[in-house]
Amino acid sequence: MSGRFVYRVGRVLVVAGLTAVAIGLAATATLIRDHPNGTIWVDIPGPLLLAGLGSGLVVGPNQTLALQYVTPAISGIAAAMMQTGQQVGMSLGTAARCSSAA
Repeated sequence: MSGRFVYRVGRVLVVAGLTAVAIGLAATATLIRDHPNGTIWVDIPGPLLLAGLGSGLVVGPNQTLALQYVTPAISGIAAAMMQTGQQVGMSLGTAARCSSAA
């Protein structure tokens, strides 16, 4: 739904989604760091829900905006290349994070 909604709202939707993700993850990190007892599972769903909803406002619209000017003849190739780039980027980011933690 958000992929279609971006045509009416524009890039502001992606920015709002990224803001929601950042706020939700920051709140989650703060709760995890500062929570004094084992009842964190009661408090943590709200910020994680905000981050998840924000992700939904980013992923679909971002793909829509990135591929909106691609011709139908090469749209499959363009989408595949975009997905490949995302997967490689996530893999490299994970590997870099894991190697720096060791």
